[in-house]
Amino acid sequence: MDDVKIRFEKALSDFGIGNLIDKADRIIIGFSGGADSRVLLLLLKEYTHERKEIICAHVNHMIRGEDADRDEMNCVEWANEYGVPIRISRIDVPTIAKREGKGIEETARNVRYGFFDSLVSEFNGVSLIATAHNADDNLETVLFNLLRGSGTHGMTGIPPVRDGKYIRPLILCSSSLIRDYCRKNGISYNIDRTNTDTEYTRNYIRNRIVPLLGTITNDPVDSVSRMCSILRADDDYILSAADSFIDKNGCGTQSLDKLLNLHNAVLSRVIERLYRFAGGKRTLSKTHVDSVIDAIRNKKGTVFLSLPDGIFFTRSGESVYFSIGRLHCDGIEGAFHLKVDGEPFVFGDVAVAASTNPLPTLFLLENIYNLSIHKLTNFDKIKGDIFIRGRVDGDSFRFGGITRKVKKLFSEKKIPFDKRNRLPIIADNDGIIWIPGFPLRDGVSPSSVNGNESVWLCFYEKELKKDFER
Repeated sequence: MDDVKIRFEKALSDFGIGNLIDKADRIIIGFSGGADSRVLLLLLKEYTHERKEIICAHVNHMIRGEDADRDEMNCVEWANEYGVPIRISRIDVPTIAKREGKGIEETARNVRYGFFDSLVSEFNGVSLIATAHNADDNLETVLFNLLRGSGTHGMTGIPPVRDGKYIRPLILCSSSLIRDYCRKNGISYNIDRTNTDTEYTRNYIRNRIVPLLGTITNDPVDSVSRMCSILRADDDYILSAADSFIDKNGCGTQSLDKLLNLHNAVLSRVIERLYRFAGGKRTLSKTHVDSVIDAIRNKKGTVFLSLPDGIFFTRSGESVYFSIGRLHCDGIEGAFHLKVDGEPFVFGDVAVAASTNPLPTLFLLENIYNLSIHKLTNFDKIKGDIFIRGRVDGDSFRFGGITRKVKKLFSEKKIPFDKRNRLPIIADNDGIIWIPGFPLRDGVSPSSVNGNESVWLCFYEKELKKDFER
C-alpha cells in the first residue's frame, strides 16, 4: 500500500477520525485545489465508498487576481470530474483585513472557517469539515508557536480533531509524500505562487527555517510529529483535570481556597475556561494568565484585572470571578463600549467621544462641555472595540517605548486621589489606548490623516454655562 494511504488510515485510526466519519452524514472538504486537498478528496471518496455525502468548499480570497480566478475554475472542473458538488465563496480578504486591522493570513483563515461553519448550519444531520493540513503544516505551526513563547498546548501543533467536527486526515503525511503521490497517480493541482513570498511569517518559516532544520536531522517533520503526539497526551491529561474542576465547581464565581489548591498547570487551564465562559474569544497570553495567577496566589484585598475582549477578572474577599461589561471600583463602574460617531460616554463632570470629526456635536448632553483634549488615531490601529472603564490595580500603559504603571503615572503627575478613579481609561482589546493628559499608546498614532479612516478620541470637561437657567 502507498505510504500516503498508510498514514491516512493511521490518522483515521489513532485519532478517532474514522469513528467520526462513520457517524457523520456528510463531509465538507476545504478544497483549494492544491496537492493536499486534491489527494484528500480522492482518499475520502475511496474510504467512504459513496456511503457519505461529500461537498467541496472553495474560498477565493481575492488576493491573487487572475491566478485566484483560474484556481477557482480548476476546482469546479475537478469537483465535477469526481461527481462532487462544490460551493464557492468569493470574499475580499485584503479589504476586510484593512478594515479590521488584522493581518492577511489571520483574516483569510477567519474567512475560510466562517464559510465552512456557515455550510454546516445549512444542512440537517451531522457534518464534518475536513481540511488538508499535513505534517509540514504542523511543523510550521509548532515553530510559529515556539517563537511566540507558547506553552504545552501550543507545542502540540495542529489538532487532528478540533471541536468534534474539524478533521485533519493528512496530518501524518509530509508534503513531499503527498506530491510524490500526485506524480505517481497523474494528479494535477493548483500552485499558489504566494507560498514563496517570505513577507508572510508562515512562508518565511517554510522556505527559510525548515530547510535549515534538515541539515541537523534527517526528518524534522516526523521528529516534530512524534513530539506532538507525546505532548498531546500530556496536555489532554492536564485539560481533563481542569475540566473535572469546572464540572465540579461550575463556571461562575469560584472559591479562592479551591483555586489555591490547584497546580499552576491546571490553574492556567481553569483560567482559560472561565475567561471563555465569560465571553472571551481568544487564547489568553502568558502575561495575562500569569497576572491572574499572581492575583489569586499573592495579592491581598480586592484586585481587578482587564483582559482582552472586554473581560474583567475580579478577586474580592474569598471569591474570584470573570465578567464582561462589569467592573466594580470607585468612580466609573462597568466597561462601556464607545461607538464611533455614536453617543458620547458621560460620567460626572467628564465626557468622552470617538468621532470622525475632531469637534463632534454633543447636542445630546444636557449641559455644556468644553473640549479639553483630543487625540487622533486610525481604525486600523485599534484592536477590536473601543470601551471606557475606570482604572484598576495593575494597569500598565506603554508609550515612548516604555511600559509604565498607571498608578505611578498618576502619582508623578500629582493627580489628586479623589480624581484618579474618576478619570476615564480608553481601551481596546489589547489594553489601554489613551488616558487623557498622557500620550497615546505606542503604535496607535496615525502616519497621516485619511478621511473617514481617522478616529478622534475626544475628552471633555463640563463647565456649566453662566446663567444657564435664565
